[in-house]
Amino acid sequence: MMTNALPSCLFVAIGSLPDALQKHMQRVRIEAQKLALSHGLEESRVDFAAATHDICRSMKPEDLLLEARYRGLKINRIEEQNPILLHGPVGAARLRDEFGISDLDIIEAVHWHTTAAPDLPPLGKAVFLADKLDPLKEGRYPFLEEVRGIAQESLDQGVVAFLQRDIQRLLRLGHAPHPTAMATLNGLLR
Repeated sequence: MMTNALPSCLFVAIGSLPDALQKHMQRVRIEAQKLALSHGLEESRVDFAAATHDICRSMKPEDLLLEARYRGLKINRIEEQNPILLHGPVGAARLRDEFGISDLDIIEAVHWHTTAAPDLPPLGKAVFLADKLDPLKEGRYPFLEEVRGIAQESLDQGVVAFLQRDIQRLLRLGHAPHPTAMATLNGLLR
């Protein structure tokens, strides 16, 4: 993997995260590299986004809400009720504002890695899918092998396959899907 591509300040920040989270991020980097190779994406940029996607995942929910408000991020009702969904947007803002990352595709990938987004560039779709394809998430998402196969062929169809199945899972559990995930699915199905 391309750890040396990370600025030292980011390398230190990632190294201070909980061990289980760092291991998840490593697994996501592996999945992201597979997708980058399959789809001709620039591996170093995909790796950078995957390596930093959960930079704010270990923040407390109340701190995520405070930081999102401080940074002027839009917070919807679902995020208000489940602030962990803000770790991507807050992480993207920190990468841009505190670490000086200016690559908009990387910023978008980190921002939307939890829900995806309409018009997300291929790099962002690869990171979204890689995050979901972490093999340790198979208990939550029993459909991962099917999605993995679809994603190797098409990022768009991989996102559609994941979102369709996950939205059905959420509805069965009595949870409202994130509105951006719904918009992404609808946009890709058009």
